[in-house]
Amino acid sequence: MAFALNAREDHFRDNDSVLTVSTYHEVRLLAVIGARLILYNPRDTLKSHYYGIGQISDVLPSSDIRGTVDIFFDFVERLSAPIFLEEMNTLTGASPLAFHHYAKIVRPISEHAYLLVMDRIPTAALLGFEEMIQNQFQLETHKSRLARVRSALVRNQTIRLLGRACLFCGAQWTDLTGRLFETEIVHIVPLANEGPDSVRNTVPACRRCHFYIDNGVLGLDDYGLILFARPDRELQEPPWRQRIDLSQSQIAPRLEFIRWHRKNIFGKGATKAKYRVELQAAYQFG
Repeated sequence: MAFALNAREDHFRDNDSVLTVSTYHEVRLLAVIGARLILYNPRDTLKSHYYGIGQISDVLPSSDIRGTVDIFFDFVERLSAPIFLEEMNTLTGASPLAFHHYAKIVRPISEHAYLLVMDRIPTAALLGFEEMIQNQFQLETHKSRLARVRSALVRNQTIRLLGRACLFCGAQWTDLTGRLFETEIVHIVPLANEGPDSVRNTVPACRRCHFYIDNGVLGLDDYGLILFARPDRELQEPPWRQRIDLSQSQIAPRLEFIRWHRKNIFGKGATKAKYRVELQAAYQFG
């Protein structure tokens, strides 16, 4: 199965590398990261038409406009001339459908339509870009599809709730488009230890701090104080933060995850111990 991306041609920016859309579309977009999509322009100044292909590299919360996400592209390649919807229906023998069918930001299209557009793209334009197979969504089970989307969605939700900077040292590295390339999402109870893939078990961290947390160099006490397992001077001087505000109980990591990390990983290193669900502990503030 192939897919079309409903994207207005004149809304791309930064040399066709970024497109900003409503957060409403986030889940559908996360499901097609890595796939080449046929670009479709809905009715506007020009009749509805297919105008090229693009390959999505990532989808992240926008740093500029609240309630939107930025779609990042590996590449966007336009056709020399658009294929109008009526022409595509004629070439593929498809019957015209109601307007709302074409309104979804990501919708399935026939393999025939996909190949018609691909045949009009110069081969050289696609060199060096490896596509995730278009029919991957049929080959994978429903459960694994949801797991992949949920993982990226948890990352985006964590960034929205706790910010784009590392929670431990404050580092935030972005490229010229504003895309995060240093901030990662660390699971306090690692997934390898059967920790939940949930916003209550994740915090944003730079790569260095991510490594330190996973390997027991950094930890947290019950009040959000950052703990250091090694006495290295470099670990205890600025720009390290002294404390993380855990008073926002609706968005802060759950206390039992912090305690499990402190008991099993902090000061010891990575472990094979498995997390077991415990009664939720309550934060205490003095």
